Amino acid sequence: MKFHGRERQERQIHEMFRTENQETILIFGRRRIGKSELIKQCLKETRIQSIYFECKQTLA
Repeated sequence: MKFHGRERQERQIHEMFRTENQETILIFGRRRIGKSELIKQCLKETRIQSIYFECKQTLA
C-alpha cells in the first residue's frame, strides 16, 4: 500500500534517518490525521534500528 499525501513530511523524516547523529522525532497533531501511519510507513522503508513509542493521554 502506498502512503499518499505526506511526501514532504516523509522526505523530512528520511533526511533525519540519513544523518549520523542520533535523532529524536516528535510528531504531534489532532486525532486521526495519520501521524502513527506516517512514522510506521517511514520505518518500513528504512533499515535503521529504531524505537517507536506511542504516547496517549488518559484521564486519571
